Amino acid sequence: MAITSYKEIPEIYFLTLTDNIETIFTHGILSRNNILREKIKFKDCSNPTIQAVRSMKKIGDLYLHDYANLYFGKRPPMHYNMVYTQKIPQETICYICIKNDVLLTSDMHFTDGHIIYTQTEIYNDLKYLNKLSWNILNDPFFLAKKPDGSYKS
Repeated sequence: MAITSYKEIPEIYFLTLTDNIETIFTHGILSRNNILREKIKFKDCSNPTIQAVRSMKKIGDLYLHDYANLYFGKRPPMHYNMVYTQKIPQETICYICIKNDVLLTSDMHFTDGHIIYTQTEIYNDLKYLNKLSWNILNDPFFLAKKPDGSYKS
């Protein structure tokens, strides 16, 4: 299944814990740097090793932590980490569905894999949506890793 237009994507997902819903209703979905800068209370469910890499990685002049992290698929590697590594109960995990027009914002970027891996490509033009493996992104049972340990979407 190839997707060539953002209109073919029904929604985008934000993954968080139910403990953070009230804060999100009050402040919106914010980047990690905005949350820390504004001293907003939240329950962190991220992987510290991945966050260390993300804190140093840039897209243009901004760090990855200056962007809110959204997903095309319902089972990103973060979900796997939360459930199987951190042992977070499923009933405390929340997906917030976001309208696809968020992809029209001027500072939107997306990747074809996990951002911490060097072979992952970063795109900022919707014409590259066809570079993503939509069959994997839409697979509700996607847990496979490539031989090098990376997840390629």
